[in-house]
Amino acid sequence: MCTIHGTVDAIDGVFDALSHPDRRRILRALRTGSATTVTALVSELVGAEIGGRRPDRTRIEVVLHHRHLPKMADAGVIDYDPESGTVETTEATVVARELLRREGTGNRTARTR
Repeated sequence: MCTIHGTVDAIDGVFDALSHPDRRRILRALRTGSATTVTALVSELVGAEIGGRRPDRTRIEVVLHHRHLPKMADAGVIDYDPESGTVETTEATVVARELLRREGTGNRTARTR
């Protein structure tokens, strides 16, 4: 089983990278062991209605390129090459998916006891 090596700061970085619903959607859209493109991820996110509306494609692409993908790459959850626009999974992708799976659907929800 893969583990995330590093300091508490590195582990906090993974949790921070998973804290946004768009980043969790990106993680679910990635196929283990294969590369994809920013364009394909944009199509995946635009295909989902949010609040009854389709998100703006250009805005999503800008946010992915400047915010979400770099944050995920900094945490080691993905490899992102902004020059080529490619996104690849890493060993930590598997661990991050397992964290989401154990949490439930991968969506942030309130817990009740």
